[in-house]
Amino acid sequence: MIASVIVDVKVKNLNRPFSYIVPKYFVNIIEKGMRVKVPFGYREVLGYVIDIHEDNEQMELKPLSDVLDIIPSLTEELLELAIYMSKETSSYLISCIQAMLPPAIKAKYQKKVVKLGKTSSLDKYFLDKFDISFDLIEKKDYSILKKAILNKEVDIKYDIKDRVKIKYDSYLSFIKDENVRGAKQRQVIDYLKEKNRVLRKEVINELSVSHQTIKSLIKKNVIEEIKEEAYRDPYKDYDFNKIQVRHKLNKEQVDAYKQIISSVDKKNNEIYLLHGVTGSGKTEVYLNVIEYTLKLSRNAIMLVPEISLTPQIVYQFKTWFGDSVAVLHSGLSLGEKYDEWRRIRRGEVKIVVGARSAIFAPLDNIGVIIIDEEHETTYKQDEMPKYHAIEIAKKRAENYQSPLVLGSATPSLESYARAVKNVYKLLELPKRATNTLMPNTQIINMADEFKSGNFSIVSDKLYNAINERLAKKEQIILLLNRRGYDNFVMCRSCGYTATCQNCDISLTYHKAIKRLKCHYCGYEKREPTKCPNCGSIHIKGFGYGTQKVEEELFKLFPQARIIRMDYDTTANKGDHDKIIKAFRNKKADILLGTQMIAKGLDFEDVTLVGVLSADTVLKLPDYKSSEKTFQLLTQVSGRAGRHKANSDVIIQTYNPKHYAIFLASRYNYKAFFNQEMKIRKLGKYSPYYYLTKIVITSDVFQETLKEANKIVKYIMKNLSQEAIILGPVVPQIKRLNNLYSSQIIIKYKREANLEKVLESTILSYQNSSVNVIVDRYPNFLL
Repeated sequence: MIASVIVDVKVKNLNRPFSYIVPKYFVNIIEKGMRVKVPFGYREVLGYVIDIHEDNEQMELKPLSDVLDIIPSLTEELLELAIYMSKETSSYLISCIQAMLPPAIKAKYQKKVVKLGKTSSLDKYFLDKFDISFDLIEKKDYSILKKAILNKEVDIKYDIKDRVKIKYDSYLSFIKDENVRGAKQRQVIDYLKEKNRVLRKEVINELSVSHQTIKSLIKKNVIEEIKEEAYRDPYKDYDFNKIQVRHKLNKEQVDAYKQIISSVDKKNNEIYLLHGVTGSGKTEVYLNVIEYTLKLSRNAIMLVPEISLTPQIVYQFKTWFGDSVAVLHSGLSLGEKYDEWRRIRRGEVKIVVGARSAIFAPLDNIGVIIIDEEHETTYKQDEMPKYHAIEIAKKRAENYQSPLVLGSATPSLESYARAVKNVYKLLELPKRATNTLMPNTQIINMADEFKSGNFSIVSDKLYNAINERLAKKEQIILLLNRRGYDNFVMCRSCGYTATCQNCDISLTYHKAIKRLKCHYCGYEKREPTKCPNCGSIHIKGFGYGTQKVEEELFKLFPQARIIRMDYDTTANKGDHDKIIKAFRNKKADILLGTQMIAKGLDFEDVTLVGVLSADTVLKLPDYKSSEKTFQLLTQVSGRAGRHKANSDVIIQTYNPKHYAIFLASRYNYKAFFNQEMKIRKLGKYSPYYYLTKIVITSDVFQETLKEANKIVKYIMKNLSQEAIILGPVVPQIKRLNNLYSSQIIIKYKREANLEKVLESTILSYQNSSVNVIVDRYPNFLL
């Protein structure tokens, strides 16, 4: 029997299966999707079995070294999905497989020195052991090590281990009574006789006994220790027993619900776009649809765009469905993520809730997939493999013949255009579920504020509105989509700007740590006291970030309690939840944050939303900048007045007449859609054309342009005349992480040959110092 194995080596010319003999003792257990250990070159590596067939190979093959799974890590459906995804995204198959699995079971390689005989010239390191870590050998003894290997005294071995171990709980149980001398031992016996089976740590804490006391009793066979596998529960400290009020669905919600469950019933692979204004009760529809799906003994996946939304969603789902819910997102520890994944793989849960990667949950018999805030760019993976969760969801829904529900108050133009053309089925929720009106929205021209002598980031109108809400004990949300303190640091004497040493981008000043940071590669350095170029002391920060605004708000509103929520304040596990809980429990009056506060969150007492700068995204040279601006403004505006009337939104901008800002202030999605579609049609952008971006990177800039020009010639020769090729061009940020780049954009409608052309392009650079990256779903064209 032969196993085709994809090995854990990300090299272009190794992106193919390798054949290995399956030893007789593995024949009855080997399956597709299993992790195996295989010899590869001079070492052993992790691999994944993607196929099994009879021995008809003409050449001599090496055998599998070991099988690391009893139950395959990948289901056959996910394995087929990985192969599809590899072709669709022009990625390594091993990268696609690893994207589907928890980091805990990705290979951790440990280099060891193994003793082959009873003695060796390195015995001073081994002592009484037969293998030791390679790192223990001092460099001065490497020559001795080399001789020992040649003399076959020792050998080098690579151990493959999971990154996280399975957790076990230790229980103590009474076996028989004995006359023991120690009072503590007697106390343990009596305690276990009464309780019978208790956690070991509970016995130690409750009776204040030592581990040695327990060991002595186990040795005497008076008590026994039983180890049981235990899951790490990220929500063990939460109370989900509170009965959640179930709201009666209104007519529009009922209509949407009935259409979706009809597809669940008939196993129709329909795609629904649920377009509902903010606060229209889309989540209530989701919950009811999933409840119905579970009654049919089918399972469900629910995606949210950011981990900041998961605490609220998890609470709703756990109170409805209890332990049937598993949660997957990047905010969990490695162990928690691993245990949640194992619960899913073992079929112990019915519902998976999570961010982008939860779309790969090893759930079977899927009855419905729901993607909330479907317009969000976070559903696209920026690193390889550059997949889009919606495209993966479409494939999985097709595999299980289940409906896919895309929900949003501000759908992407691509989704809404498909709904208009009846490719998707459009479901509308035009009013708020609570029947409250949308908040009153005002646009403030900051140029007028400047002319009148107000140099603050807070306009007079917003200042007065905040004071009014503070006096009423109501809450305020303020959005500034730029973190840090100063946007850049510049010398006013010579114009020098502090830039990253690895990227062509200015550094952002973070006052809390008094350092300049690059938000692309992570490089940081100390705050300069004088200009490194001319020596002037007149070097200072310009612009506003959330840290600087927070400082100014404390001065303007000394009576206010302010919480800031951005990447810097949510870097640690559980930070999102703590901030949201504190604000919900009225421990703060003002929540200041970046776009992570703009969507999905529901606070009863928020009656004012202020957008401090509506122009941040609008300034980017990106064809989607107007759409992203409209979406962000509409979404954050929807946080106000969800439960109370007479709420306000104040949008500050230097472009008050821009259609994206004006129409967002009127909550007029359809007018925006019509206007933006005209512009997209003229520019030949999506949804009128599909887009593919090719990025060519190298540590030598001239090489990127030289090779990009070759690629353009090849593409033009092999695609139809209808395809539009733009470039090569230098992106706005020419260098990132010390790699220069050039890019090519392909606009097309139907190109049957495109996949082959892209694959051929990548293969032609297998052994090149130039790297070619293909992005089939580009979020940005900068």
